[in-house]
Amino acid sequence: MKKIIFIIISVVLFIQISWADQTQHQISKHLVKPVKFCKSDPLINKITQYNSDGMDDHEFHILNEQKEFNNYYSNQTDPSVQRLMGDNRQPPLINNFEGVPCINQVSNPDTEGDVGPNHYFQMVKRSFAIWDKYGNMLYGPVENKILWDNLIGPWTDMTFTDPIVLYDPISDRWLASCMVYTLLVGYYEVIAISETPDPLGSWYCYAYEFDNMPDYPKFGVWLDGYYMTINEYYITPSYQAVWEGLSVMIFNREDMINGNPEPETILFDFEPSGDDMYLDPSCFLPADIDGSLPPIQTPNYLACIKDDAWGFDEDHLWIWECSIDWDDTTNCYLSEVAIIPTNPFDLNISHFDYITQPDNANSLTSLGDRLMHRLQYRKFDDYETMVSTHTVNIDGREQAGARWYEMRNDGIGWYIYQQGTYAPDDDYRWMGSIAMDKNGNIALGYSISSISTYPSIRFTGRRKNDPLGLMTIEEQEIIAGSGSQINNPRWGDYSSMSVDPIDGLTFWYTQEYIPISGTFTWQTRIASFIINIDLTVLPDTLVFNTLEECFIGKEFSMKNDSYEDITILDIEQEGILSGAYWYIEPWIITLPYTVDSGDSITLNVKVGLPVNLLSDDYIVDTLTVTTADNTYNVTIKVNESLICSVAENDNPMNIFDCLIYPNPFNPTTTISFSITNDSNIELSIYSIKGQKVKQLINDQLLAGEHSVLWDGKDGNNLPVGSGIYFYKLEAGNFQKVNKMILLK
Repeated sequence: MKKIIFIIISVVLFIQISWADQTQHQISKHLVKPVKFCKSDPLINKITQYNSDGMDDHEFHILNEQKEFNNYYSNQTDPSVQRLMGDNRQPPLINNFEGVPCINQVSNPDTEGDVGPNHYFQMVKRSFAIWDKYGNMLYGPVENKILWDNLIGPWTDMTFTDPIVLYDPISDRWLASCMVYTLLVGYYEVIAISETPDPLGSWYCYAYEFDNMPDYPKFGVWLDGYYMTINEYYITPSYQAVWEGLSVMIFNREDMINGNPEPETILFDFEPSGDDMYLDPSCFLPADIDGSLPPIQTPNYLACIKDDAWGFDEDHLWIWECSIDWDDTTNCYLSEVAIIPTNPFDLNISHFDYITQPDNANSLTSLGDRLMHRLQYRKFDDYETMVSTHTVNIDGREQAGARWYEMRNDGIGWYIYQQGTYAPDDDYRWMGSIAMDKNGNIALGYSISSISTYPSIRFTGRRKNDPLGLMTIEEQEIIAGSGSQINNPRWGDYSSMSVDPIDGLTFWYTQEYIPISGTFTWQTRIASFIINIDLTVLPDTLVFNTLEECFIGKEFSMKNDSYEDITILDIEQEGILSGAYWYIEPWIITLPYTVDSGDSITLNVKVGLPVNLLSDDYIVDTLTVTTADNTYNVTIKVNESLICSVAENDNPMNIFDCLIYPNPFNPTTTISFSITNDSNIELSIYSIKGQKVKQLINDQLLAGEHSVLWDGKDGNNLPVGSGIYFYKLEAGNFQKVNKMILLK
């Protein structure tokens, strides 16, 4: 049966596309609109209640037909497998609290959540709740339909499932969605966008209608819209699911965040090549932005995995791109970008339920035929990156491991920068989610189980400069399960690793576990942590405005607020500014130097001042500190007027004709000056490092001309070495500095 999106308002455009298997497929493009819109009442004013009337027996599970494939690589070793656990210290958990429990008696939670500036918002099947970032529950748990209870329609009493919640960092808004259906009656996707940054306020609510079931919807936030991908199935009168192809929908983000009742929406509709989703584009994840934004008009990217056992030449990632022009929708396109071969893997879809549990309980579903939520995107200065993960069968042993990828595009197209399969022991790790922080560190969360380990939640990670393809951080347990899931193989269908948009460093992970044996006893958990290890350098700029500051110096400190010790490999100890010289004194450490966790070190920077041209600007240089993970810069700024002759209007004592002759000199030179008023005069010689060498005058002098000879000796009457020296002449608040050179 051909699938139809209701309220098609433009002509269908058919496009011929060549796929990885060289089959010609058709994509039709439509403009569509929602069937209903409303603005909700403020969420905080709605009654917090949920339906706990027992098991929801309306749940319909689409598990694709389990088939026997060639399994070309079932007997080959996966070169990506990591069989040893990382030995970098575990990061401490910042938050670790219970999420929404199984209050609606559904088989699996579809655990989903995201973090914003002030809130954590979690959705599971049927229910959601909102916390502050300290783990205090602010709202819920309530049924998901509460969010759309002002959006009255046939979906109101249907089954709400497959939730997604995302924080939109571009607009500072929240997005929530659910697939809603009653078999053979109606199929919808409901979407809500918060009116303000506060998820407890009002929401703009939309309903889109489908002729087929829009299964496994996944969303991504992008510059030009909200992207949704779905697998469509026609449900026969005998309740059989028939593959009807992939669809990609893009919603005009500006329209939705402003509450437009009919936001522009574009649908790309793939015609199925047959009845097999594995040969077609399917289970696409749209990229979801974190951190810095890419340039305007950068297309969004979509990705899926394909197993060679399904009839392809090799295991690969399939990357597409989609670009939207809301001013002229005829310019919108969706096209293949790259087929990227991966290291060999086996997805074992002929035997989905192979995750073991203790107590002879039934095995759990791996759902290994697709990338797991999210496909996270980040833009760095020189490249863009995407990370994702999926479950693989390790070397045909029916042991689940977490395959993960970092893809990069540095201007020449997407490629796999690194990949790995995390399986450091005999336990099963699956249903993962992965993300990268703003510094390039990666966190991978997942479920873990085996015949000796109850279904639990753990995570690992790596730092940006660690050896490629390895999770180097020792596995950390978020919570240990204490029971098995009985008479129920369903697990997941996904989890969520997100990154705090405020600091760009704090990971938040939500997943399910089993606290007590039973059929519907799952519980969810929410935890946060930081992998990044960093020195806090304060101040990051040293500004020298007076001679005393130059001679005495200014301090900067480096504090280790991380959970691990940090070794400083190198510190730049001196440098040349334009016409000046800075240096660290005293030098009190030996490199490499380890700053223990919680400790700090303070260093002092001085400036030596030669003479140059008059200026009111600053001369600038950078002091660099290097560790194994990061580079830190301290800016040094010196007021150029300090290394110049002084203008007459800055000369309250009327000191004139300040001369030094000869210069350069050997072995003596004479400093001459005249004053118009009786004054207390101090004249001293300093080295280039700001150390006082000798005081020549410290006395009350009469008005008139004066001169003093310096014989190249210090205060102990010992000869000084050749080099650059300065004299400083002070009269009240007036100072004059000049350079002299001793030659030998």
